[in-house]
Amino acid sequence: MIIKATRIRTGSGHGKLLRHLLRTDENEQVLILRGTEHDLIEAVKDAHARHNTYALRHVIFSPDEPLRKGQLGWLQKTFREEFKADGLLFAVRHDKKRAGNTVEAEHYHLIYAEALETGLVLDSRFSKRRHEKIARLAEIEFGHALTLGKGTQAVIHALEANGKARHADVLRAATYEDDRTPDAAFTHAQHQATKRRSGQSVLPAMRADILTLWNAHHCILGDFINAANEVGLLIFEGDKDGVYLIEDDARNRLALHRVLGLKKRELAHLMQNANHPAPKTPKPLKARDVMEKGLVPVCVPPRPVQDYFDGLASIIRPQWTRAECRPKIISRPWRAEIRRLENMSLEEELSRHLEALIARMLNALFGWNLTVPVTSAEDARELVDDYARRCAEKRQSDVQEHFRSPSVRAALRERRKLRKALLSRDPEIVSALELGLFDNLLLPRRETHPTPAASNPVVSARPIFSGPGR
Repeated sequence: MIIKATRIRTGSGHGKLLRHLLRTDENEQVLILRGTEHDLIEAVKDAHARHNTYALRHVIFSPDEPLRKGQLGWLQKTFREEFKADGLLFAVRHDKKRAGNTVEAEHYHLIYAEALETGLVLDSRFSKRRHEKIARLAEIEFGHALTLGKGTQAVIHALEANGKARHADVLRAATYEDDRTPDAAFTHAQHQATKRRSGQSVLPAMRADILTLWNAHHCILGDFINAANEVGLLIFEGDKDGVYLIEDDARNRLALHRVLGLKKRELAHLMQNANHPAPKTPKPLKARDVMEKGLVPVCVPPRPVQDYFDGLASIIRPQWTRAECRPKIISRPWRAEIRRLENMSLEEELSRHLEALIARMLNALFGWNLTVPVTSAEDARELVDDYARRCAEKRQSDVQEHFRSPSVRAALRERRKLRKALLSRDPEIVSALELGLFDNLLLPRRETHPTPAASNPVVSARPIFSGPGR
């Protein structure tokens, strides 16, 4: 299940949102479950009167399986309790055919007021992680397939803090059984950008066609590449190391390993062994499967296991986090200075120009190396953006080198094997875990497939385009 939400600004009003909710050209069926346009208008007026930035919260529930009676009400109740929301203003059900599927799938749009009756505004702190928590709870309660992503560990900690230890154990056992982290084939921004450019939804259909072609050739990469070239799909190496892109005639691009559900190292191995079938993707686990297999571990692993996990985490953890590798985050300390330059008075502007002129004269006359102050916000922004970009590229390169190191690869393998050992109910293994005898538990290490350093002859070279369309 996917849960996501957007905040509608007060100045935007309700019109654009309402037109989106009632569109019939993109949906097979539109069913209004609750509310009227008048409710949305009143919520926007209330936000205007309070001078609030946001007026409406647009929440989307997209389950993998159809909801049964009472389950939508459970989702609404859980969302309201989590975010302390007032009553539901507007609810719509959309039925539409997903790309590559002839079966209609349902999803729900729920609208809440940002301005609460208490005079406060609707909570939005850490909303993405809290959406994931509600989605995982719903999957466990409804018996749907569990969606394990990058935020699963944060969800487990949140469930334990909220007294839902049993649900946390189910999720933890599922992560031990299947440690593959799914990656989206494209982002929401990429989807909307291509949709605006082409006038229709392009990327989901492109992904579905590629998967159909992949399955039709029994997941053998060499046959798939030949078939892809015949239908006008081009596969080539991207700018990032180990990333291969697939492009259609309209020059819409997707990362090949994300579309096929493979890891980059698995795709790199297949590029060198194009006639070998790809590894089978495990079937998504359900909470019922986890409990029937007896995979639910104890709530708190033994202390030696926790200490060993902490030691592995210290080896695996890179110097820079994902956020610290983003230019936008790196440039944050200088934003206040740029805003001050944008709002400086005429006297301050003349003073900075004079300081810059004096510094240049002294450097020219006496050979000094004085720093010339920036005189405009545009120059400052350009300098900061250039520094943030170079710094982000350096940090990303450091992180990639960190995960290529043999010690980190070995630590990742050890952690994966230890997680599988935690699922065992063998008395000898349980005793060895409690005593910290890990050497007897961990299987012999297997070498991973190295990423090819040279360009691969199976795929085409990266195409070079000229002109503004590049």
